[in-house]
Amino acid sequence: MASDALVTVAVCYGYPAAAVTRSALEAEGIPVTVVGGAFASFDWHMLPAMGGIEIRTPASDVERARARLAGEELPLRESRAFWAAPLRNAATFFLVLYIAGVAVPFWIRRTAPSDIVESA
Repeated sequence: MASDALVTVAVCYGYPAAAVTRSALEAEGIPVTVVGGAFASFDWHMLPAMGGIEIRTPASDVERARARLAGEELPLRESRAFWAAPLRNAATFFLVLYIAGVAVPFWIRRTAPSDIVESA
């Protein structure tokens, strides 16, 4: 593989996530090329079908980029906060869905294991 070849190190399914990833890599001095970012600005709901926004770096910087992106990120889990007031939260969910046309799963959060709802 040529040293100037670009290698995909991350795929993001939202423009904010891609911007944060790009910024984190550039802060480390790693050159970054974003593929699909322009598409996300005007047709964001098609990102999963188009394969997301690819973050690419030169082949010589792939290991550094992957090491930088392998941070300690909490997993997405269902939070107990949704079940504190389920009727209000469900009504809010459907109201946002009806008005904005977007399903926002606000009860899914990056949470520590102590805040996880155990499922049977």
